[in-house]
Amino acid sequence: MKKIIFILLLFVSFPANAKTKTITSPEFDTMLQLKVYMQQFVDSYSNLEEELRNNAKPNWQKADEQLVKMKDVIFEIKKEDGKKAYHGNLSELDAVLNLLTQKIAKKDTTIGETLDALSNTCLKCHLTHRRMDVEKVNLMKGAT
Repeated sequence: MKKIIFILLLFVSFPANAKTKTITSPEFDTMLQLKVYMQQFVDSYSNLEEELRNNAKPNWQKADEQLVKMKDVIFEIKKEDGKKAYHGNLSELDAVLNLLTQKIAKKDTTIGETLDALSNTCLKCHLTHRRMDVEKVNLMKGAT
């Protein structure tokens, strides 16, 4: 699941059209800024997973630090999303992040299910707003 999310977000980091066009509009600038925020979110998400899943003993403090960064990014995305196109998905993401906060505070070792819920929430948003990225990942999986 982590690989799929990483690949999806990799595609989000690059324009779907490889041809360079000069586009100057507030909407385009907003889209670029959202991509920067999403990359920050992915970096923190990867670090969070590393601290909680891939270590023999979870580092709860570092995991909490990554979660704070993720929440900060979501806050910035909400400010940037003037048309509120992502607010519904971001609200769902907030709910999962709040649950993660509770589990990290309790040092709950059943946190894996909540991390899976986070991945699914990300995927749901990508299916809604970046379907072409999901389709590219599926094509890549079929080619291997």
